[in-house]
Amino acid sequence: MGKVWLITGASRGMGAQIASAVLQAGHLLVATARRKESLADLPRREDVLSLSLDVTIEEQARAAARGRFCCSCEDSARGTSSICLH
Repeated sequence: MGKVWLITGASRGMGAQIASAVLQAGHLLVATARRKESLADLPRREDVLSLSLDVTIEEQARAAARGRFCCSCEDSARGTSSICLH
């Protein structure tokens, strides 16, 4: 089994491209976007979890940060991106 990736902004653009690459590499994906319905194009598989997450809301961001992920990629509303290995 692969690593668990948390990707914010996974509904489009770079976030969607990274999500696709993560799945192609055989990893588990926690894909987030401000509106969960915008993640509808992601494959419905047991290695994909789609969640609503608005990183501009401090409580939501803190809750997501408490998860245990191998890798995270932030590509959300602020137009920044980073990859953090935990």
